Amino acid sequence: MSEEHSKNSRVYTPWQVSVCCLIGGPVPATWLIAENFRVFDDQKKRKLAFLYGAITTVALIGVGFVLPKHSSGMVLAALVAAAARGITTDQQGSQIEQFRAEAGRIASWWSVVGFGVLGLVAALIVIFILVLVLP
Repeated sequence: MSEEHSKNSRVYTPWQVSVCCLIGGPVPATWLIAENFRVFDDQKKRKLAFLYGAITTVALIGVGFVLPKHSSGMVLAALVAAAARGITTDQQGSQIEQFRAEAGRIASWWSVVGFGVLGLVAALIVIFILVLVLP
């Protein structure tokens, strides 16, 4: 990682990924994980992050259809957010620590919340459209 690259780039911590996931689901959390891989210049893992994020999202939609009708899904959301934190720690934890040790900066919590809210709004729009289309 070049000196200039680390000065201009910011990474997301495992806790930030987890909070983003809790707010907006796996899609914005996947984006943050992939963004970290971009900063770490690992394009292969970045592409894999998007692939695994898409698979996870589809799987969670399937799980959503089999949950009991009046369940809130908060336990599932918390488990997914915890898994996102764990994955980020496992896959990027040492790189994030090294990045910070070399005076790398952590991304703003505002951007974390912004991506989470954006993901939530996008999901609500998709659900609204599906409710209109599917009787």
